[in-house]
Amino acid sequence: MYFLSDNQKEHEERAAKKEEKYMKLEDIIYEIFQKHAFGISFREWNAGGKIDWNMRYEGFEVSLHLDEPTGFIVGGNRYNCLTWMDKMGSSEKASNKGIPGTPRY
Repeated sequence: MYFLSDNQKEHEERAAKKEEKYMKLEDIIYEIFQKHAFGISFREWNAGGKIDWNMRYEGFEVSLHLDEPTGFIVGGNRYNCLTWMDKMGSSEKASNKGIPGTPRY
């Protein structure tokens, strides 16, 4: 999938027009580093039950930034998994519904 825009609505409109965006790998990597260095803050596209019916509202809010002294990208909150490696809690009985098993924030 080619991301034609960071804005979901704009991306979908461009995709419907069959617009294409081609980038060199080095430009993609540079853009990723640049966006992380300046900070990223967004609400996940299609947030809600389509993505995860166990996640709380706050879990769909993503905010990351560069910690200059360490060079690490940091952020997140206690309600989002932040990476594909995490599992969202789903048990009301265990009181972990909507709370990641291994939060990364």
